[in-house]
Amino acid sequence: MLHPFKILAIALIIFLLPATQGQAQGLFAPVITINESVVTGFELDQRQRFLRLLGAPDPLSLASEQLIEDRLKIAAAKNVGIRPTQEELDSAVAEFAGRRNLTTEGLLETLASDGIAPQTLRDFVRAGLAWRQYVQTRFGARAGAGADELDRVLTTGADGSSIRVALNEIVIPIPKGREAEVSRVVEQIVKITTIEEFQRAARQVSAAPSRAQGGALGWRMVSDLPGPIQSIVIELAPGEVSRPLPVSGAVALFQMRAMEEVGYNAPPIAAIEYATVRLAGGNTPETRMRASILNEKAARCDDLYGLLRNENPSMLERISMAPEELPSDIAIELARLDPGEASFNLTADNGTSLLMVMLCSRVAALREGEARENLVLGLRNQRLETLANSHLAQLRAEADISFK
Repeated sequence: MLHPFKILAIALIIFLLPATQGQAQGLFAPVITINESVVTGFELDQRQRFLRLLGAPDPLSLASEQLIEDRLKIAAAKNVGIRPTQEELDSAVAEFAGRRNLTTEGLLETLASDGIAPQTLRDFVRAGLAWRQYVQTRFGARAGAGADELDRVLTTGADGSSIRVALNEIVIPIPKGREAEVSRVVEQIVKITTIEEFQRAARQVSAAPSRAQGGALGWRMVSDLPGPIQSIVIELAPGEVSRPLPVSGAVALFQMRAMEEVGYNAPPIAAIEYATVRLAGGNTPETRMRASILNEKAARCDDLYGLLRNENPSMLERISMAPEELPSDIAIELARLDPGEASFNLTADNGTSLLMVMLCSRVAALREGEARENLVLGLRNQRLETLANSHLAQLRAEADISFK
């Protein structure tokens, strides 16, 4: 095994390889600007090498995404005085190496053999460490889950798998007489291999509300997804596009953006309860406005009964189903929602009614002997993840990002 000083010497050689002045300037020239921070061509190349060594698909696209988010995370942490100490960083690097059954020295040796500088690893680990500390400081108090909440855990959407996914989606309507045209577009989309290309396609052709974000959906536990979607996305590698999924009057495609395991393995989802409201008038601006107003007034499914008490009782229906039994179009809508949220992207009655779909609850099956402490920890971690992901998305939306 190489001595740490030899590893450092290898890294220095990487930095000092002969190059023309123009090549050197190009290597360290900014390629991405994030607010007041820059990412150089060298950093981008190093992160690509690092991700390729880890087996990540499409390292180029993923590298730029990670470096942008790393800059935002580091800046947010610094703004509140959070700077991981050298001891904390060394410990985090050792933990990262240990998860791969390596010592820190062994991991650095492996990286050096692929032309990856030690600083690349430390920058990668430092961003994650600073972000965890920042999230804990900013949201820790809001994420607490007391023992009194455990009685409600069966109806608040506890997740049932230790795997979560971040997906991109494209939903394409199929107008009558244009089936062949849609089919050709779908054939092109399924061939996409990069995140950026899929997101460009989503902005151009998707009819889903997520099109403004390039089809990007937030993190979801796999078991939180309806059965039809679970079976499709669980087989995808990051960057890979799913086969088309027919839905009511449209076709949906999903791309795996990222997948990871989390430490908490919570109870499986036994049933999903949701409500539908049929609003006469079809998918028109007026009907959608009515649905939007109804959605704003109803904080939960129970509120719908009072709001619609003077309407035809048949327009409101409340349903409970096992995830694998859900109709595919309903399943896709519910996958985007948290309890109390609603969508109005579907129609019913041959298009003459707009179908508002509201998620009431995801009912979890509590395992025998489940430790209450684990449930409290699981609820806390879920909340922290939700708050952190939402905050990061906001930071990115507000950031001034440009590519050279």
